[in-house]
Amino acid sequence: MHNINKVIKVLNSISGSYESSMDIAKEYFELLNLDPEEFMKKIEDNGQGPFTYEQLKFLLDLMNSEYLNKDQIYQKLEKEKQIQLARSLSNINVENEFSSIQNEKRNIDEIQNKYFEYIEKLKMLCTDSN
Repeated sequence: MHNINKVIKVLNSISGSYESSMDIAKEYFELLNLDPEEFMKKIEDNGQGPFTYEQLKFLLDLMNSEYLNKDQIYQKLEKEKQIQLARSLSNINVENEFSSIQNEKRNIDEIQNKYFEYIEKLKMLCTDSN
């Protein structure tokens, strides 16, 4: 954001005119700094603005990227579970760690479900989503 503001100032001083495309870029990066809930609220309140459905969906995908590949996440959690099981065989108390892995799976499921809800809502809010 800081660099975009600097570029805007430099372009203004060189050309003497204001570059609206820089404002659009700035607004796009500002949206990326929001969490998904804030992002959806802003789109609901202000509309899609100069952005297409695909551009907004891409931002939403980026915001949720670490949670979208459920299989990979579950493989990682399963490996952690196996490590914890090996520790338990060594008489190390891991009961709490097993429950934290289960809680993490539930949290991932909730985040993914919310993501898919947001995608559907975004389709309804954007005029070019078809």
